[in-house]
Amino acid sequence: MEEKYELLSTVFKELQGNSVLDGLVIVGSWCQYFYRLLFDNAPEIPLLRTLDIDFLVPNPSKFKSNVDVSQLLNRLGFDSDFDYSTGLVKYVHPDLEIQFLTPASGRAKETPYEIMQLNIIAEGLAYMKMLQDHKFSMVHKGLTVWLPEPEAYTLHKVLISIKRKNPVVAECLWWN
Repeated sequence: MEEKYELLSTVFKELQGNSVLDGLVIVGSWCQYFYRLLFDNAPEIPLLRTLDIDFLVPNPSKFKSNVDVSQLLNRLGFDSDFDYSTGLVKYVHPDLEIQFLTPASGRAKETPYEIMQLNIIAEGLAYMKMLQDHKFSMVHKGLTVWLPEPEAYTLHKVLISIKRKNPVVAECLWWN
């Protein structure tokens, strides 16, 4: 477990050193790790996290310069895992996976979004704009990370659970 945190810290430092971290928002289950730190290890916030970290690339993005994030992650030992059926790329390491997301704009789009400025491909998803619009920064171990406001994060989880194809999974959220 400690390897994941060390690797994640290294990724954060590299992204910050290349002026990228400040333009990304951490979304997904890793938010809970930071929320627990923020709220004094509150037992109401689950410890459970997935093995992947999702970075939200705001749309429009506001990066100061072009950075080859794909190459940066490859140098850190991540393999680029290209899914030929979807066109998406995940960055896979034995201890951690990284995926980039972005708010879907307009009508649903089957193909992923190319973020040329970072040389990455991001999956466009519904309801992500609320996470990019309602965010705050937090300093953790000398690094500034952006997270969705807890209220936006919770509302987002409710909205996407309703959209799930498996109604049993969606119902569980309402009863717990």
